[in-house]
Amino acid sequence: MAGGIPLIGSVSYLGSVTNVAGAITVPAGASANTKGAWITLVSSTPDDVDAVSFSCTSNYDGGTLNQGSIDFGIGPAGSEVVVIHDILVGQGGNTNKDALFCVPFHAPAGSRIAVRGQDTGAVSAGTVNISYFFGNFLHSTSSAGVDAVGFLPASTTGTILTAPSAVNTPGAWSQLTSASSSDYVGFYLSLDTANTWGGDTLRYNCMIDVAIGPSGSEQIIVSGLVVALNNTMGNFFPNYLGPFALPIPAGSRISARYTYSSTNGDCALILYGMRQ
Repeated sequence: MAGGIPLIGSVSYLGSVTNVAGAITVPAGASANTKGAWITLVSSTPDDVDAVSFSCTSNYDGGTLNQGSIDFGIGPAGSEVVVIHDILVGQGGNTNKDALFCVPFHAPAGSRIAVRGQDTGAVSAGTVNISYFFGNFLHSTSSAGVDAVGFLPASTTGTILTAPSAVNTPGAWSQLTSASSSDYVGFYLSLDTANTWGGDTLRYNCMIDVAIGPSGSEQIIVSGLVVALNNTMGNFFPNYLGPFALPIPAGSRISARYTYSSTNGDCALILYGMRQ
């Protein structure tokens, strides 16, 4: 496929910005790890939308490990189509966490934008603020939507990566998908602790590699991303990485591995692929 999305340098092409929602609570399903009902964020966009920027905050209940995910959809009530899948909030820790980033995405004028969520505690997936951008953004490079590659709906976590056998040694490659469903023009990465953490009060470094290609012949496309795991908080900093303006062809096997400065804690990962 052709080169990736030109994310850097295109900000000057954004037109007007409209803040469309305060901190709206996104309901989860009646039981843990099930989807709740759709709620409306924007009843009708006044112009073509070329990108959305959102901030999602987790539902922290004061002491319980929890995390949620939020879907963004467009379409009339009862006929919503998910365009941005399972944005993870919470990351399994014991404090409120935010998910904040901007996704190039096109929706025609008059679109209804809605959200729904799920949570490990069946309370709420969190809260969300959204801004959308329209005007003279580069339509030809806006993405058609975002897939959550490696998201596990049954546990509301990312795919748990194989733990390294020794400190400061890469673990084995863990598969996020055997074949990507679409061409991706770029992606974000999200890290979480899979609803566990070591329980001490130390801070550790973690280094992430991402690759495409068959098992045993992985080709690294992102190498040596260093993040920190704060065991007091129970989450990674930063918990979102990107955007990476790197194309991934449809049908690609995507995998990841990590190197850790401790043996105390899990690392789970989601790749948010921006569809062509």
